[in-house]
Amino acid sequence: MKLLDVRTIHFVRPEVILDDVKRVLNALGIAFDVKEEEELSWTIAGKKDNNEVKIKITCKLVPFKSILGVERSLMIIDPAPITTIETYSTGDAEFNEKFKRRLELGLFRAGG
Repeated sequence: MKLLDVRTIHFVRPEVILDDVKRVLNALGIAFDVKEEEELSWTIAGKKDNNEVKIKITCKLVPFKSILGVERSLMIIDPAPITTIETYSTGDAEFNEKFKRRLELGLFRAGG
């Protein structure tokens, strides 16, 4: 069985999201490697038994003014990080469901 999940998280630094993903994988006992593709972009690949996961985190920094069309900037989050998380999982249905739920809960604090 395969699982694909794509989500976008606004205003949370991508490093925080990466830490949350690592925490989820560790909690599930999945051995993984993190590869930095470019600045603010990582690929995480992991495996446990016959189950495999691949997570791609990419972030772009967008001027806050362009997001809401306002004239003034919010200096504390400008530019605003817009992070996309693509999750691929192959394995049995029980693993995929457990992985999906743990990832959702792990990203909850980041608004994912």
